[in-house]
Amino acid sequence: MGFVQRRLIHLVLRAVAWPKLTLLICGLLLLASVGLARARLSLSTDQNALMTPQLKFFKDYLYFTERFPENESFIVIVEPVSPDQPVSPREWMTVVEEAAAALRALKEDVQRVDYRVAPAAMGEQSLMFASASRAQAESAQFNAFLPLLKIVGEKPGFDQLLLGSNPTERMVHALAQHPADSQPMVEWLIQSLDQALSRDPATWQRGRDLPDLTTLDPRIRDNLGDAGFFVMKDIEAARVGKNHPLLLLNVYGNRDFSKLADVTQPLQRMRAALHQVHLKHPLFRLGITGRPAMEADEMRTSDWDTKLAEILGLSVVFVALYAMLRSLWLVIATEICLGVGIGWTFGWATLSVGRLNLLSLVFVIALIGIGIDYLIQIATRYRFEAQRYHRPRAVWARVFRYVSPPISTACAGAAGAFFVSVFTDFQGAAELGIIAGGGLLLCLAAGYTVLPALLTLFPPAIPKISLDARYSAPHHAPQAGGWRLIIPLLWIIIALAGLFAALPPRFDPDLIGLQAQGEESVKLIRKISAWSAVALSEDLDSLRQVRTAMTPQPHETSTIARTDSVLDAIDNQQWLFENNQSLTQIKWIEPPPVTDSDL
Repeated sequence: MGFVQRRLIHLVLRAVAWPKLTLLICGLLLLASVGLARARLSLSTDQNALMTPQLKFFKDYLYFTERFPENESFIVIVEPVSPDQPVSPREWMTVVEEAAAALRALKEDVQRVDYRVAPAAMGEQSLMFASASRAQAESAQFNAFLPLLKIVGEKPGFDQLLLGSNPTERMVHALAQHPADSQPMVEWLIQSLDQALSRDPATWQRGRDLPDLTTLDPRIRDNLGDAGFFVMKDIEAARVGKNHPLLLLNVYGNRDFSKLADVTQPLQRMRAALHQVHLKHPLFRLGITGRPAMEADEMRTSDWDTKLAEILGLSVVFVALYAMLRSLWLVIATEICLGVGIGWTFGWATLSVGRLNLLSLVFVIALIGIGIDYLIQIATRYRFEAQRYHRPRAVWARVFRYVSPPISTACAGAAGAFFVSVFTDFQGAAELGIIAGGGLLLCLAAGYTVLPALLTLFPPAIPKISLDARYSAPHHAPQAGGWRLIIPLLWIIIALAGLFAALPPRFDPDLIGLQAQGEESVKLIRKISAWSAVALSEDLDSLRQVRTAMTPQPHETSTIARTDSVLDAIDNQQWLFENNQSLTQIKWIEPPPVTDSDL
């Protein structure tokens, strides 16, 4: 018996000698651990906390999300319940605007809701952000209207004065010369002027009485994208050859990562608000996804699943122990000892790390599955020795003489395997390693103190064996025949077959696959292009090189579907400048204000 083993057995014998004092000290430590955890142990639901910020790629990611906060926003997806049933653009617009209003009303949870960029807000920049083909087509239409623009925007010549005394008259007469192309615009102008003249000029409002030219374009009235709404194709439907549009809203919430309720309850309130909108517009389905929604759903399901796994784990351990030990009290005492070790671990987690994250939250399951192993060996050996000896010191001295070396070695190895994770860059795994490694040592410590003291004060009713059986030599089992090798051979065959089926292992980089697949946020995230790689640079030439390298070539197999860049807007701007010189030759003048007498 070595030096360390003797010290450990002396510790056990002292616990057996003063069992009440031992349990009192252990109970006070348990209360202190639980109280400390309740007061100071926080719960971080931030997925960014799982990685160390020193990594370059993670620094770049944080830099990106700081400058583009929409990547951290909730995404509300509006889609028709029956995609093949036609729905008017006005119905789409109405449901989106009501959804935005309902979410803005949640001032405690929502900072801002973006769902549309009005064409007028884009001003001169709107064509820059269109596709190249769209920008060129619009440019051709502008040039076709060049004569009209000269009539309206320039100082009128003698021939133009014949068309009318003010810009409005001249524009109407000019349009009348091309009735096929201008009829919708003329009708709209007449209706607008008629409506304006029916009111006092002092009460005129732009868009109601004064004409708003942006509403004249039929694409603005009928096309959601041209009206500035966030439209995206359903990529799941696109894979099967269908074109189902989706409307998106970006919702920026007031996020707090320190409490589970502060993560999940705002999402629940948003979903309840959207459900009320759905009841008013049953033709549409409204759901929430995005990284914050997936984090909240993940946190909620993880919390529930962890509790369920803990209950099931303890139940399975209880049934297995009772089937093996055949003593109800011995099984209960073993699980009490495990519970004390887990309770101490909460105090250790508070002192060593100070928080639980999405990964370290499952440390209790690790302790149930691994920490119970050492206690099982103690309880099994105790049942064996208690059948042969009466005095507690004699029983426990023999118990730990046999089990102390294996359980101490096994626990040290398992705890060490957890502790070395502190050297990884995965902060979530490092924190789990610190908590679980210390927890295993504490479960072992409970096995050396709590379990001996508890079973000394309240020994289980274990039947004793006779003195003859205690000291008689054990009977040797007869030598096994060759037929007994069938079972090991079958196990070897099954293991080899399983190995053949499992190799080579496939690496799945899909992080969405780690989520609970039945959650709304997980289902919806697969409908939109929410995941992409980003290149950031202040050097436009570097960006051009990246775009050239990343743009998929025709008939080339690539994992890149498309590239979007600010360079697209710059290229459009350059093309428009080079091909619209005629527009720049218009000598614009500030027109005099139109009065009611002019009308």
